[in-house]
Amino acid sequence: MCDKIANKFVSIRYYVSNVEITLEQAEEYFIRQLYGEVDAEYEMIYSETTGYLWTNEELKVGGHDLLEEFKSFIGKYLILIAEIDEEKEKEKENKRMWDNAKSTLRNLDYWAKNLQLSRKELIKELDKRN
Repeated sequence: MCDKIANKFVSIRYYVSNVEITLEQAEEYFIRQLYGEVDAEYEMIYSETTGYLWTNEELKVGGHDLLEEFKSFIGKYLILIAEIDEEKEKEKENKRMWDNAKSTLRNLDYWAKNLQLSRKELIKELDKRN
């Protein structure tokens, strides 16, 4: 599982409560907190962290050590929501591909110059040899 999410851009939201509650109750309580309409039914904490996730026996997102945060909630209830931003991943992959393409063109130009060929002639020659 960690391999699938390591180095991905993620958004982590979590709710911590001293009593068992549903996601809907947690979201409603959070909204009521924002508007100052909180009653003391239960104690609840909300947090949101966004950034790149890396794992190697750690759970850090955007520099925040979530495992350390979670240790302070032992004995409480946790609702954890993790979302991977697929668009950011596509952007990152596209940038990597463009960088590779630029590097390949620079290499082609280098070898074409050294072999005194045009880029087109060099590609044609490489195709013949493969």
